[in-house]
Amino acid sequence: LNEVSPMKLYEYLAMGKPVVSTSFSDELLGLENILSIADSRSSFAQLVERALNGCGEDMVLNRKKLAGENSWQNRLNFLSDKIEACWRVKQKGQ
Repeated sequence: LNEVSPMKLYEYLAMGKPVVSTSFSDELLGLENILSIADSRSSFAQLVERALNGCGEDMVLNRKKLAGENSWQNRLNFLSDKIEACWRVKQKGQ
């Protein structure tokens, strides 16, 4: 499952909602400041309880910002740029 893209994660973050997850994907690495990653059943329950107790407006904004950076449009732009760069390299080689 390490190659799974957590697209639902970005939908929740786009709403500013707190997210509690297990470490099912390498894509979650480095996001510990935006979401809570549990390593056991008991820690999952504790993190859910903490998330339900609320958070500051700055965390809501950070979540929304990260979601925006991972929008479908931004992913399309990234892939389009990569394809265009490969095309230019191929054209130079001909």
